[in-house]
Amino acid sequence: MEFIINRVLKYNSSDGTLICPDNSVDMITLTRVANELLFLFINNNHISLRRDDILNELWGKRGLSASSNNLNNYVSMLRRALEQCGFAGLITTIPKYGFIFEADVVVVATNALSEDTDQTDENEALASLVFNNEEKKINPKVRYFSSVTLKTAFVFMVIIMMLFSSQIYDYFYLKSNRTEVFSMGKCTFYLIDDKIGGRVEEDVIHNMKVAAKKEKINCDVKSNVYYVSEALLDSLGKKYVSRSLMYCPYGNKLPCENYHISIYDEK
Repeated sequence: MEFIINRVLKYNSSDGTLICPDNSVDMITLTRVANELLFLFINNNHISLRRDDILNELWGKRGLSASSNNLNNYVSMLRRALEQCGFAGLITTIPKYGFIFEADVVVVATNALSEDTDQTDENEALASLVFNNEEKKINPKVRYFSSVTLKTAFVFMVIIMMLFSSQIYDYFYLKSNRTEVFSMGKCTFYLIDDKIGGRVEEDVIHNMKVAAKKEKINCDVKSNVYYVSEALLDSLGKKYVSRSLMYCPYGNKLPCENYHISIYDEK
């Protein structure tokens, strides 16, 4: 499959190549793991991914083991490759959680895909014709029309699945990993927490709004804003709450803006 990232960068997931027409580097070939990682990010565009889920997708499902350090190394390699093509900040690290990929991505149907699909359709059409031709002769015109119709319908279904299967997956994945809380201007605010079961407490919503106003988040442009809050202990054993706000405008080639604040328990 081929993708166009931010209207310029061409990515081919079949051979792991990045083509950078507007940069001094013409083409970059990714390693197998880096290629699979980028493909995973693209299929979960604008979706926060947990480290454990990424590790399981890239290594665990194959019976392999890997650590967070391995993942960090491949994320760094992928970031450097994207930066060489002039696209820094597409991958944002979410503290204590994982990563999020933010970009404008367009799926491009390739000739290879069309040829493979046509060949598959021909085999299926032939099998169908043999089954229906056991005791009667099929008119050549009807056969041709049926074959073309079947091919057209099948190709159309493949394209629809390519365009929307990841969105369907993302919808359910999104429900279990981030919660849309409210909108303010053109900003959509999300709470990143895989432990909540539905309703978000009013004090959490209040904290999100206070943090957004304090950091003067610009909601005049379409953006996603992610909020993470964790209760932690510092090196002296004191309790504090770490709050992070990630501001990610749509179609922005710059990194998401990160804001952090630590609030100590005075009790």
